[in-house]
Amino acid sequence: LESEVQQKVQKYITQDREALKSKYRALLEEGEAIYAEAMLISEKYKAWAGEVAKRHQDRKAYIMGVTGEFNKRIGEAQEAWEVERGHLLTQIEALNEKVARLQQQLAGDLVEPELLSCRFAIPGQIANELAKIIWKGFTIPLAAKGAQQRSNGLIEIGYAYSRSQAPSELVAILNRNSDSLASELGVHKITSVREHDLTPTIIVGLRREPGVKEDEIQRLLTPVDKLAKIVLRELEQKPTIRIMGSTGEGKGICAKYLLSVLSSYSQCYIRIHDPQHGSPEDHWDIPKVSKNGAEVKQALKSIVIQMSEREVSKNCLPVTVDVLDEIDTQLTNEEKSEFQGIISRIRHLGMRVILIGQNPKVAKVKFEWSDMDQMIGFYQKSAALTAIEKHPGLKFKKDMLTKQYHQLAEAYEIKNQDLDTHKQYYFGLCVMPNKKPIWYELPVADEVEINEQMSVIGETFRVSVSNSLNVKHTNQVAQSTNQHYYQQPPATDESLKPLSDNAIAQSVASTIADPMGVCCPKCGSSTKRNGKNPKGIQKYLCKDRACRYSFKA
Repeated sequence: LESEVQQKVQKYITQDREALKSKYRALLEEGEAIYAEAMLISEKYKAWAGEVAKRHQDRKAYIMGVTGEFNKRIGEAQEAWEVERGHLLTQIEALNEKVARLQQQLAGDLVEPELLSCRFAIPGQIANELAKIIWKGFTIPLAAKGAQQRSNGLIEIGYAYSRSQAPSELVAILNRNSDSLASELGVHKITSVREHDLTPTIIVGLRREPGVKEDEIQRLLTPVDKLAKIVLRELEQKPTIRIMGSTGEGKGICAKYLLSVLSSYSQCYIRIHDPQHGSPEDHWDIPKVSKNGAEVKQALKSIVIQMSEREVSKNCLPVTVDVLDEIDTQLTNEEKSEFQGIISRIRHLGMRVILIGQNPKVAKVKFEWSDMDQMIGFYQKSAALTAIEKHPGLKFKKDMLTKQYHQLAEAYEIKNQDLDTHKQYYFGLCVMPNKKPIWYELPVADEVEINEQMSVIGETFRVSVSNSLNVKHTNQVAQSTNQHYYQQPPATDESLKPLSDNAIAQSVASTIADPMGVCCPKCGSSTKRNGKNPKGIQKYLCKDRACRYSFKA
């Protein structure tokens, strides 16, 4: 029984244990499920808490941003108000100053210097500059009323002054400081400061340079006919002439004079190329080959062709002279480079070129100042000053030439002040390579004449038979005293036929021109110059001792 009881107890215990184990396992599984669900809920709670925290941070940042923007706007408004306040204060000060000036003006006082409207007149510019210097140095406002240059070179300037300014005190101040004022102004001397007898003004007298005497001016100048002979000789080495100057400074007169000399003293065929033909600036009054820009460009090409032909044929007659007006405006950069090559190649080809342009600042038009060593330069008036500053050949003479320029400019300003334009005198500086620079005075425009009927003045680029035959007779005086030039033979179809350079050379090679180009009308012998008559007409004397005939031509 005990054994059976134990077996049953053991069986019960075993069964109960298994049931407990199963129940325990079920409870564990249920607990794990509950735990997993709890953890999931916890994670969701954490995520929600994080979202809430982020929203709080965003709201905080937004509130802080709004607060900062508000503060910024408040600051900007404050700054704008300060700026506006400053502007208002400035305007108030300006208005107060204007009121004060108006009060001064009503009282008859000046508030600042009043200047002349003088453009480029030198006395007016000096008057304005002196008024500025006095205002800057002494805070005394003056009104420039006028400036005049006397015939003796003295410049007198009239200044009005404030009503509250004692004129005697003003005169005393300026007289005490006249040397320093002259030094700062850059003039030679302030000669006098005085009150005007009839008007409330003071008169300031000054000199830009020490008084220049007429004989000193004449010593600076070389007679233009002597210069012409030098240039004719120099053309054999440097066949290009460059004439530069501003409008109204005598470029055309210089060119005409050179042409009159060339046509009188040498065998040459002259061709004028003027792109401004027919314009108000056209003062040539002689036949032309080129009359517009396109024709000038074509003429440049023809010059190159002629040069190439002569280089091959070795025939250099007749001598041709091409005058290119307004050259600075007609050439492109490539054409200018090509043209520079022509200048150096035509030396021994019987070709001469005269370039006329307004621009004295050579580097701006692709002609470098070093290129001027290949040319004979004629610099008219203000262009001479630029050449003195820039030309490498004048480097060591700059100070001396600058002083001479100012002396001449002052003298000619006085000389021309009461003359009509066509009767004024023009001066310039001739610069030849390896030669001393020469100051010259051109003849008056009315005295420069070129016989437009002469066959050496071409109307076509190509030299015709009739022209080539007459080139050799240039300026030979006819046997008749009433005729100074051989007339051109009647034109025929054959005579108008263009010739090659070889044919032209053969037609003129047998004739050698007289150096003076003028023969005695009585015996046909050569002549020499024999002074001029009171009217300025050249006189000649026959070299034949048996004749010794004197005549005018």
